[in-house]
Amino acid sequence: MTEERAASSPVAVEGLVYTGESQVLITPQPGDWSYSLDGETYTSSLPTGINAGTYTVYMREGDSDPVVITVTIAKADVVNIIAPVAPSPVTRGGEGPADASEEVSSPVTTSEATLGKDGEEEPAYAAWEEPDEVVFEDLS
Repeated sequence: MTEERAASSPVAVEGLVYTGESQVLITPQPGDWSYSLDGETYTSSLPTGINAGTYTVYMREGDSDPVVITVTIAKADVVNIIAPVAPSPVTRGGEGPADASEEVSSPVTTSEATLGKDGEEEPAYAAWEEPDEVVFEDLS
């Protein structure tokens, strides 16, 4: 391979980062180039990659011996996206929405927490229900 030929060979695209989309791996150069990712099946289509990783690209001009380059698609940075959540309706005893103007005599429950009569936050319960009767047993 001559220096002139090496200078006109396609080159790896640098700075590729995973996007979930197909990305061209090399910058084409003038000439009759064919490309392969397995070193056996050549095509005139530019090689592409989707997943993060290192790709070996085989290129040859006409029937010449292949030029081999490696191209890397880097992993994308993980970004936490917090979607806004609509507030849960406030219910009183599971009987529908609580009226903000009414005096609260029993805990008010949302899906996240229960506010007791004194306004202190308590763990959330499915619904506040008063028992029909309270039975005490003698455990002595």
